[in-house]
Amino acid sequence: MRTCDVAVTGGGIGGLTLAASLSQHPLSVQVFEQDTELREIGAGVAIGGNATRLLSRLGVDLEPAANIRRLWNSAAGQTEASSGPIR
Repeated sequence: MRTCDVAVTGGGIGGLTLAASLSQHPLSVQVFEQDTELREIGAGVAIGGNATRLLSRLGVDLEPAANIRRLWNSAAGQTEASSGPIR
């Protein structure tokens, strides 16, 4: 049987942030997510200034978020739109 010091339930932004924070301490952290794959679920995510600073301190690379690509599915097929850098 495998054990851990902390079990985090949910692999969303909150659970992964908690796991990243706890991993900087001498703890064994395990994240449990019920979904079997990473995929788009149609939810939007907005990360405010304070959260951005916290994620940066935790070592999360936010540079890929500088160029946003939005994909959505419709009856006509998949459509893509992009925007320039967010500054």
